[in-house]
Amino acid sequence: MEVAAGGASRTVVVRHIRVEAGATGEHSRRACADADWPADSIGWVFERSSDLMCLCRLDGVLLRANGTMRCVLGREQSELEGRPFIGLFAEDEVARVQDLVARLACGERLDRVSVRMKHSCGDERVIEWSCTPPLPGADTFIPIGRDVTARHEAVRSLLSG
Repeated sequence: MEVAAGGASRTVVVRHIRVEAGATGEHSRRACADADWPADSIGWVFERSSDLMCLCRLDGVLLRANGTMRCVLGREQSELEGRPFIGLFAEDEVARVQDLVARLACGERLDRVSVRMKHSCGDERVIEWSCTPPLPGADTFIPIGRDVTARHEAVRSLLSG
């Protein structure tokens, strides 16, 4: 991002903010200097969002996952990108997720749909996803999600106690 002050111009570098999952599943933010993107780049927003974001194709391939998604699911970029995303979901969610993708392909918007996803350690995380359908003629979509596991566990605890 170029900033002009008194006729002089200088470049301002915005550092990467990554959300990391701790042992308790809680998240903390830390500044990282490993990836400087132009401040006006969509990639900058994608990678620094505190929400889970990914770029997927309608055929089920995950093309790109942001840092928050990698941290929340405890997975490396190489474990996610270029692979079928269906394997990230709890087994009993697979048919439902396939139906949701079919609905997106038909032009339906999805708002705050909760599904269980698998963390690399075997635990399940409840992620609430929203997504607009692909543009006409396109086959990619960008779901945006939030980890609502703690909220679901709190409700379950209240109902059982």
